[in-house]
Amino acid sequence: MKQKINIILIGLLITLNSCLTPISRNEIVISSDTLITQKKYTAKIINNSNEEEMFLQIFCKSSKFPYYSNKIFKFNKNKNGYDTDFVIDDSVYYVQFNISNGKKIIEEFNTIQKLVFQKDSNLLTQSFYELLIDSKPDNYLNVFKECRKTFPNDLGIFLIKWLYEGKYNLADKKELISELKYIEDNFPKNGDYFLVLTVGYKLLKFQDEFIRNFIQLSKSTTNLLNNDFISNILNDVLNTRIYKSLENNEYKNLILNLMNNNRFSYFTERRMCSLISNESIDVNLVNELINKDNYNFYNLLLKKYYYLIMNNIDDSIKVISDIDNKFEYAYNNLFEIYNEGKNCSFVQLPNKQIYLEFKYVKFNKLKNYNKVISTLQEQIDYTPKNETYLISSNYERISDVYKNNLYNIDSSLMYLIKAYDLNSKNQNIKNKISKIRNDYFSSQLDLNLWIDSIRLENKRITASRKSNICNLEIIFENERIVKLNNPNKNILLFFYSTTCGPCEIIFDQIEKNQDLLNKTNTEVIYISNEKLNEIKEFLKNKKMNIDIVKNSNEINKYFDIVGVPVIIFINHNGTILNRQNGVSEKWRLDENLNLFF
Repeated sequence: MKQKINIILIGLLITLNSCLTPISRNEIVISSDTLITQKKYTAKIINNSNEEEMFLQIFCKSSKFPYYSNKIFKFNKNKNGYDTDFVIDDSVYYVQFNISNGKKIIEEFNTIQKLVFQKDSNLLTQSFYELLIDSKPDNYLNVFKECRKTFPNDLGIFLIKWLYEGKYNLADKKELISELKYIEDNFPKNGDYFLVLTVGYKLLKFQDEFIRNFIQLSKSTTNLLNNDFISNILNDVLNTRIYKSLENNEYKNLILNLMNNNRFSYFTERRMCSLISNESIDVNLVNELINKDNYNFYNLLLKKYYYLIMNNIDDSIKVISDIDNKFEYAYNNLFEIYNEGKNCSFVQLPNKQIYLEFKYVKFNKLKNYNKVISTLQEQIDYTPKNETYLISSNYERISDVYKNNLYNIDSSLMYLIKAYDLNSKNQNIKNKISKIRNDYFSSQLDLNLWIDSIRLENKRITASRKSNICNLEIIFENERIVKLNNPNKNILLFFYSTTCGPCEIIFDQIEKNQDLLNKTNTEVIYISNEKLNEIKEFLKNKKMNIDIVKNSNEINKYFDIVGVPVIIFINHNGTILNRQNGVSEKWRLDENLNLFF
């Protein structure tokens, strides 16, 4: 019988092992296509020119424990590349190989997945689950039947078959009813029995049968919940996936009873790792799992951190602080964490954005609002630049803290406009800006122009050092020439357009400060690269004497003008003293003239 099983399964393994052929110039080779527990194998990396340390990460599924495990082996450098020996434990039935540099998995190397034989070459029942999931639609029934022959008392294979048939749209209602009837007539009424019937009747939408069996399941212990596929099937049926809270689940109490009776199952552990809510928290259980499960250590620790923050923060300051220290160390010392084997690798740390979100909650509860802002800013800095919605949302939250808790309206407005720049379609942000304008500012500009003026003020750039202009001339329409490298008077270059709202603020300030301009021997040169007839029509309504510049394109290019208004202050020796990109309604020309000239 074992010989027959080997022939069939080795043939089925060919598909699983096809990923041994890599698509990149780097290659990883395992010394055998068939892996048996407690035998020594060698992994080699060929044609790799890196000089850094390399690690073999073996991710394992075990029949003995509900949680994943992880083995890390350091590669030895040789003249042909790298190599390392490894051994697989007795209870392992599935492995996945990755290559890492100690900080992250190196994606140039293909992930290799393999089933593992026991020393007597007999497969475990969970190996059949993996084979069935990865089989072709025209062969899956052969795998199902082979598992039934080899393990006639295992009910889990029915669940895997139903999962497979649902995935490939092969499900048949009459066949499912027939299989449920067969199970009811031929198997003892234990936890495995009630689990399979609970799922089957839920799939059929037979509500009474589903509830009756689910009540019995919630009182039972079942080894099937140690398998990740079966736990995920039940999660789908009960709508309790890892990213869903139990709070509004109609079966919440039954689920909690099920977890309590299967405390160290994969199903319960995954629920304990959930960071969505804390309604199902069992601190003693979490502490036990933290001590046993290296793979999910940081997820479980973060769950505990969140629970303490939400429920008992006054009595848990030291514990929370200790957890903070562990996470800060982990995110800043990835190599040491990986090399020590304390968790799976870099990828098993919870996303830092989640951790920072919990820190934000913590500081909010402590009413430490400066820390709230710094944590949100750190979250923004950590967020990928293409995730503009998340960045905008955090800018909005910073704005709310400044306005509602620190009573700093200017800073609140600044961050609201940053949020608006990233998400201009968000009407809520626009309404908040409008309310600040109406409550704290008096402005005659329409809202969009007002936002524009504030935005430009926030982007104002001041020259970090004085710089001299090369041989550059301003040529006016009347043929007058001003040499900017030595103009013999102070120059204010004003880059504008006829449709620019904030530009009107500068025009108005220039008109009001003619006497000061004369007193400081300052000439304003107006530069626009619009069509001449448009400029002349626009300037008709200005009370100032304005000369039109002929070589405006050349001047715009020299100063790298990409938006208006821009004001550049140049002294009589041709030195650039300051450049301002944009203005707000608060901008005062007299203050700038007194400052620079």
